[in-house]
Amino acid sequence: MPQNDELWAIVAPYALGEIGKPVQILKTGKFYFDDLGELDITKDDLKAFYDNFRANVRGQKLPITREHMPQYGKLGDIADLELGDDGTTLYAVPDYNEFGQKEVNGGAWGYTSVEFRRQWTHPETRTDHRNVLMGLTLTNYPRIKGMEEVAASEPRAIRLAEPITSSEQRSTTVADNAETRLAELAKAQETMQAQLTQLAEQAKTAEAAKTELAEKLGTTEAKLSETTTKLADATTALAEAQRQIGVERETRLLLQFSEGLDKATREGRITPAQREAYQNKAGEMPQAQREWLLTDVAERPKVALLGEVGSGAPRSEQGGNMSATTERVDLAERAKTIMAEKKIGYKAALLQANKEMSGGTH
Repeated sequence: MPQNDELWAIVAPYALGEIGKPVQILKTGKFYFDDLGELDITKDDLKAFYDNFRANVRGQKLPITREHMPQYGKLGDIADLELGDDGTTLYAVPDYNEFGQKEVNGGAWGYTSVEFRRQWTHPETRTDHRNVLMGLTLTNYPRIKGMEEVAASEPRAIRLAEPITSSEQRSTTVADNAETRLAELAKAQETMQAQLTQLAEQAKTAEAAKTELAEKLGTTEAKLSETTTKLADATTALAEAQRQIGVERETRLLLQFSEGLDKATREGRITPAQREAYQNKAGEMPQAQREWLLTDVAERPKVALLGEVGSGAPRSEQGGNMSATTERVDLAERAKTIMAEKKIGYKAALLQANKEMSGGTH
């Protein structure tokens, strides 16, 4: 047994009557079909079909088509429905268009097939309706037998000068529709081909841009690598240059210190033994201490013995002189520490250190 919401198509035999004359399309009874199962049509069902049609439940005209194939267009519409006097039969009043009149009057079709749904829901209001007629179709293969026939009569439509036979009419219609469909498909194919061509061109352009960007990226990376190498080399060279400058500066400062000691020795302000002691400690002294020592020895009175040369002075004298020198070096070291701690100049730090080492107060 089919589901209630399946689309039924029940075919009834008839002979065309006058245009606008009712044609029987359905009757009460129980029908059995191998593919559809059992169908039970009652008076209430026919009344529901009639009422729903009159209430325009579908919200549209109900079309008359060919062999349940709406893609081939319609041959007219159902103009109206009528119930039989006893309520056991249902009639439709067909309103054929020009194509329907030509095909039916030419004998192309002999029967109608009613299309309906047992249950149908309106897509907008969501209201459920039972027994809704969907349309009619023309066919030559009826299912329901024994339906009431309608006597044929001359149609009111104007006859063609050269009547077309039913087979010619149907072949022409199908051919025309097929040709139209093929033309549409050809046009769609042409549009798709144009789109594919455009996409292929875009892909080609994108690939070319990708290749160009890859080449530029490779060139940029090579330049970056070269620049990085040059930068590393320059950094190394700069470090070496700074080291050389430092060595040269230190050498120059040591030379100046040595020359200052030589001068103080020549002037008799220090003994040769003192000079040698100062010179030996020069490499360990900070530059500030060396500068202070040069200033200090240059201001000393001439205390060296006239006969003293080199380190030939008595050891006791040399020792005494070295003790004084050591004290001065310690004073310079303390001054350097005070400079760092209190962030003051060398002379102020030297005075502070002298006070501390002589037993004075800060």
